[in-house]
Amino acid sequence: MSFAAIRQELHPRLLRVNDRLREIEAELAAGTARDRVEAAGELAFLKQQKQDFEQRLARLDTLPDGTWATIREWLTEEATMLERRLEGWIAHR
Repeated sequence: MSFAAIRQELHPRLLRVNDRLREIEAELAAGTARDRVEAAGELAFLKQQKQDFEQRLARLDTLPDGTWATIREWLTEEATMLERRLEGWIAHR
């Protein structure tokens, strides 16, 4: 599997994370100041985790050939953890 294929496989998941973050930000904007303050730390952490994931995804072309299977597994697991953390936080806030 090529790095382009890995990107293509993970792109929809990243779009879903972006959509969910926009939804929660819109909900918080309409909420109370207390809601925004309570959510700020976790939201900042999730955004940083997403940004880190995007940067690793962008660096795929710089990695040596032959690492695709390992990289695919690693990035897929990371995307899953990001999605689960976001959905878990939304469900429990």
